[in-house]
Amino acid sequence: MSGKVPLLVALVLTLGATAYSIVLYPQLPDKMPIHWNIRGEIDGYGPKATGLFLMPGIMVFLLGLWLILPGLSPQNFRVANFRQAWDNVWLATTGLMTFCHIVIIQAGMHPTVDLGKIMVSGLCAFFAVIGLPLGNIKRNFWMGYRTPWTLANDKVWESCHHFAARTLFVVGLIGAVGVWLGLPVAACFVLIIAGGLLPSLQSLIVYKQMEKRGEL
Repeated sequence: MSGKVPLLVALVLTLGATAYSIVLYPQLPDKMPIHWNIRGEIDGYGPKATGLFLMPGIMVFLLGLWLILPGLSPQNFRVANFRQAWDNVWLATTGLMTFCHIVIIQAGMHPTVDLGKIMVSGLCAFFAVIGLPLGNIKRNFWMGYRTPWTLANDKVWESCHHFAARTLFVVGLIGAVGVWLGLPVAACFVLIIAGGLLPSLQSLIVYKQMEKRGEL
């Protein structure tokens, strides 16, 4: 998607999440689950208002950043150079917040139902989805793997983000499907963390290789 469509979809999701909270407010308990641990178990509760409006509040904040940050970019780091990828990542993040919001509310309405696998599967799927546009993100200060080595060189940036696009998609897909095939929830989290850190290490290795070859 390009143009104003992703922003419009994100706005609809934000309004929908807020309306969902308002409609279900009378039916929900005074304490709501707001955090799951690495095993997919609920380990944190908060007041009903927090459980119902935390995610919509974050979504409003994300919309603000989405609109403001491009105008703050320095001259040689314009978001316009990769606007479609920028919009798609922000939209995917808004989608993740919507998903988490629905799970939180359902966990509050059905406290005896284990929603841990659903939450973890959705988080893993998010990493797979944001992996898709990563390879199209150009050097900037807001999004992507902004390591000292990627920010220092365009070729390192591009190499890192093409590597990250494949890595995040693969580990995200494995986690999203694997949790339903018996892969421990904790293992899915470890997989995602490892997949998220590997591109940073890759950027260092590529930079040092180029430095050794005198290509910098």
